[in-house]
Amino acid sequence: AGGSCTGCHASQQGPRRPVTPDFGRSSHHVQGSVTDTDCVVCHEMTQHQAGVVRLQDPDDSGTLLLALTLHPDDDPPTAEALEGFCLACHDSDGPTSTGLFSDGITPPDVDSVWTASSSHNDPTNNGTCWDCHDQGHGSNKLFLLEPWDATNDGPTDDPWRQEEQFCFQCHSATGGAGSDIAGLFDLTPIWVTAVVGDFDNVDLNDRHDVQASVQARSGAVIECSSCHDPHAASATLKVIADPDPTDGRVPGSGFLPQPGGDFMTEWCLDCHDGTYSAHVTAPTTQLQDVYLTVVGSDGAGKGADGMGMGGGNATLRSGFGWGEDMIVPCLSCHNPHVSTNFFHAVDTVYSFDGSTPVPADGSPFAITDNNIQDATVNGYNWCNTCHTGSMGSGKDNCFECHYHGTRW
Repeated sequence: AGGSCTGCHASQQGPRRPVTPDFGRSSHHVQGSVTDTDCVVCHEMTQHQAGVVRLQDPDDSGTLLLALTLHPDDDPPTAEALEGFCLACHDSDGPTSTGLFSDGITPPDVDSVWTASSSHNDPTNNGTCWDCHDQGHGSNKLFLLEPWDATNDGPTDDPWRQEEQFCFQCHSATGGAGSDIAGLFDLTPIWVTAVVGDFDNVDLNDRHDVQASVQARSGAVIECSSCHDPHAASATLKVIADPDPTDGRVPGSGFLPQPGGDFMTEWCLDCHDGTYSAHVTAPTTQLQDVYLTVVGSDGAGKGADGMGMGGGNATLRSGFGWGEDMIVPCLSCHNPHVSTNFFHAVDTVYSFDGSTPVPADGSPFAITDNNIQDATVNGYNWCNTCHTGSMGSGKDNCFECHYHGTRW
């Protein structure tokens, strides 16, 4: 009607709810004050007030790209059609015709990774932009996540609720994603009861530290997105390609010289090398440099603690493919999310080819108390599964003497 977009839409306009306040929510398009010029980056206005939201092509100003006659919440084809509009800006060249918003920020390039193989790119199973970002203006949650009108989710609210709990809506026993990660993190955290390692660490547990209560004790902060790109993740590559691009090593390039140095082992050691990526906050107590223990300071594959050098009388159980002078892949011993044992230790150990469970030495198969001479809870049964010649309960636990960082 010839007035200001932001002025009129600061209040209810017929059936249209107020829109301008959305740009003051926890996350939103346009940083700073939204202007009328920002509005027409997205909105085609030749039929304003005709009852239809008209979205223009940001790569061809003035060209109608999509007219929303139905609400995407109520019509899956409309939600899927919105994807092309979103990706017209979120691609490698941004909005080439309309120009950027007044804040001058280049939109993140999602289009280059949002391929047919992306696990979340599935319109038949809640896999469109709108299914995760249900409002184009602003959201009470971080990263424009849905629901945009969530309550008690301000910017200082527990990120666990804003991010992880968002992911767990699908990644739960009933969420349909096929992986119950929520159930793992619902387990009560267990902490070591005696010091561990070269740095006398008493703040080690059974998980990556993504929960606020766990972070408060350890000082470490890690999020789902520290390891996973929700746009690019696929069945063949669930993790981000290079978790720490600052160290010059690229997982999968073969920088681990010995047998057993698979992609995921290189991937884990990209962070477990005494440094951390920009996505992770280091714990208060220093962690062992596991990379150094595996490859050594010269990178030749004979680590600082003698891993792979043999001669340690490992007395490994035969018939399952494990032998001396090999790197044990990280995931052979560790669950990357949560386990019922200290140090993410798996509850089943498999043969080297990953096909045959190695029979547990005793029951329970646990590493849940490292301060007591009891083989059922201090790790002996777990370690003895492969190391048949261990000391039994001659010490409080195996890792009183052996751990990442030193042989003895």
